[in-house]
Amino acid sequence: MAIEGLWFKNVCPEPLIGTLPHGYYDDISLGADFFSGHTIIEKPGKHKITDLQKCEPEVSLKGDSLLCVIANMQDRGILFRKEYNFDSFSNAFTIKLHIKMPGRKLSTIHPFNITFIPSSFKKDSLFYATHNGADKVEKFRMGTDEIYHAQTLSSLISAKHGLGATEGFVFVGDKQKKMTFCHDQTKSAVIPSVHFSPLGDGQYFLRLQYSAQEVDETFNESRENVRFDFFWT
Repeated sequence: MAIEGLWFKNVCPEPLIGTLPHGYYDDISLGADFFSGHTIIEKPGKHKITDLQKCEPEVSLKGDSLLCVIANMQDRGILFRKEYNFDSFSNAFTIKLHIKMPGRKLSTIHPFNITFIPSSFKKDSLFYATHNGADKVEKFRMGTDEIYHAQTLSSLISAKHGLGATEGFVFVGDKQKKMTFCHDQTKSAVIPSVHFSPLGDGQYFLRLQYSAQEVDETFNESRENVRFDFFWT
């Protein structure tokens, strides 16, 4: 249930977000598969927990225009339920995600990760924008320097920065087009962050990541079961 490619063909003939396979980049530091639409849970010193599991999705048509795809997955006692909705009448794609965990453990939870397809956006006009407490949208251009909001600060603090996104919107695009990512704050007030790495030959790496839990020295564990509900458009 990862997203191999997401097209909006009235905007661009190529997919705007999706999966970049191992070997896509020559840079050894980017020698991995970069998926979209997946969840990553990381515990210190442990292997990652993800919803990148084999599954048998249920596919149904609701009405004349809404295609619904649902899958249930499990990894080491953590349950994931993901629902994709495609509406042919609106230029939108929605994701509902539910996570059940046996207790609150020391870990980072990134429920939604989006990898942008570099060939679909012009590097020289790339930008991201959001609200950071004010009425107006703040726009930030990506230039020649790396942007890594979620970079670990120390062994005690899991992330340096994040975006306010106080209205629940993040915009990413170039001078010709932009994508709008909306998360439902009434479900979960997640914190988005941007990771942009400029590379040689006009290439770059760009990912938008959402965080539901980070850690620092004040983190408290709990044995009570935890349920997260998320909604993105």
